[in-house]
Amino acid sequence: MTTNPVYSREMKVSSRSIRLPLILAAFNLILAIFALASMAATINQARSDAQINYAAFLSIFKYVATIEFALVLFIMPSLTAGSISGERERGTLDLMLTTRLTPGRIVIGKLLSGMSNVIVVLVSSLPVLSLVFVYGGVTAGDLAILMVSFIMAAFLTASVGLFMSSFCRKSSLSTALSYTGVLLLTGGTLGINLLVYNFTGSAGPWFYLLLTNPAVTFYSAVNSMTGNTNALADLAGSMGTAVRLSSGMWFAAGMILQLVIGIILAVLSVRNLYPKKKA
Repeated sequence: MTTNPVYSREMKVSSRSIRLPLILAAFNLILAIFALASMAATINQARSDAQINYAAFLSIFKYVATIEFALVLFIMPSLTAGSISGERERGTLDLMLTTRLTPGRIVIGKLLSGMSNVIVVLVSSLPVLSLVFVYGGVTAGDLAILMVSFIMAAFLTASVGLFMSSFCRKSSLSTALSYTGVLLLTGGTLGINLLVYNFTGSAGPWFYLLLTNPAVTFYSAVNSMTGNTNALADLAGSMGTAVRLSSGMWFAAGMILQLVIGIILAVLSVRNLYPKKKA
């Protein structure tokens, strides 16, 4: 099996650039500062009243995981939004298409390189997330589910960035549209539910639109890990409806649907690279 040449080139460029080390340093510095500051406050509280509040340590895990998830949503589009439009700007895309490289291999190579970088970032954050293991309450299985949630959110947002990059000629426009797309996936789907709720008094079946929202999937999963198994039901109740899926079923359905959306966007990106036929 031959290695994708686009992927190989992108990884070599990434390994020689200072960009990834800076992302790793900034990413883990933000997480570590927040985690250690929160843990220090909790420990000081325990010293003052001689009681250990284990729920506080679970809250630290939830908050750190939420910050990490937000950082993934922020970083991932920037890694792929200029991947193809940048080739256009440098005048190298047409040259790539005249070789044996197919549009599919170009898109897959760009997508895999972006995903590889974010997986390195996520793995590097494991020591910070594992701080809560000292006090218990979160298992290795929970951490694995959390990583799956991160990776799927990264894949979906990377596909959004790649799709925007595949038809935009300028990386600046592609980046702006990518972040707009991510905002619509997260805040837009919630906004539609709130709009329907305000007009009708119930979000009704529109609530299941949130299965496409990686933030809601993450919200349900991380709250279940930290003991709040009713978080999804409470969210549905705040919109005047009831959800018939358990947290586990919601997570599985959300992962599958978001995977399908990401694949569709990647396929559309491939189609955008094929030369347009003149009428």
